[in-house]
Amino acid sequence: MACVVCAVCGKELNFLDKVGQAFTGDNRCSICKFEAREYLRKLPNQIEEYFQKEMFDKVFVDQITNKLRVLKVKPNEFQKIMSIISYYQSLLDLSEGKVPTIKVNVHLDSDEKAHFSIRATYCKQNKSYKLINGRLIGTNKKMYFVANDGAGSLTINWNNVGKVEISSFYINNKNMPAINLMVMRGSGGGKYIIYNDIRYMKVFIDTLVRLWKRQLVTWKENKVTGSIPEHIKNEVFKRDNGKCVYCGYSGAYIEYDHKIPRSKGGQNTIDNIQLLCRKCNLKKGDRL
Repeated sequence: MACVVCAVCGKELNFLDKVGQAFTGDNRCSICKFEAREYLRKLPNQIEEYFQKEMFDKVFVDQITNKLRVLKVKPNEFQKIMSIISYYQSLLDLSEGKVPTIKVNVHLDSDEKAHFSIRATYCKQNKSYKLINGRLIGTNKKMYFVANDGAGSLTINWNNVGKVEISSFYINNKNMPAINLMVMRGSGGGKYIIYNDIRYMKVFIDTLVRLWKRQLVTWKENKVTGSIPEHIKNEVFKRDNGKCVYCGYSGAYIEYDHKIPRSKGGQNTIDNIQLLCRKCNLKKGDRL
């Protein structure tokens, strides 16, 4: 056979490697193929570990993709790892407040936006469990459980949610993935059987709770363009007691002013917004 070298290490393939290459088209030596298999075997756990340690970032992803290219992994193996990376990136984006906005066929408040709508079964516990089929709808204000037959529908204020856990519920001789919602007051606590990705939905619900409780500033609020989010306005209004911070006016002509103007990089954050009356706001203009 003609001299054929390994595509990874550059060493000449032995007889068995040449035979394998002739049948499969894989022109890597057995040592390099073993290294690639071991790397691919350990990689999912490594990605999970880096995600848990908050070290999952672009640098880490670039290291993985470069290593995969160096090892000349097969296209299907490469795509499988990219799918895993894409999933973890979606979890990371979600945990940072990058929540999608969707349309739902229920009536919401004028300043309320829906972020998810999924099929779910509420496991209502009295003396025994009663299963109620419906949908969970998460908004920037609340979570609604809309029962299919109307009876048993619930509204859960994010402020009342104390803890969100991944759990399960035993039904029809098998364990079904569930979200265990612990509420500090009001109704809606208990287990919800989820028919979507349970981990993704747990992160989703956690994120909406943290956004509502101001434990997380949504990424859109840091933009220097676009309207001021309603919940930011509400917090500023409460903080400033509905009065102009300059003159104390509290009438109808109250406006939301950026302390650092948008033209100078000011952001839509609580600390950068104040209440001013129209007269004081005109006097201030674009000054700091």
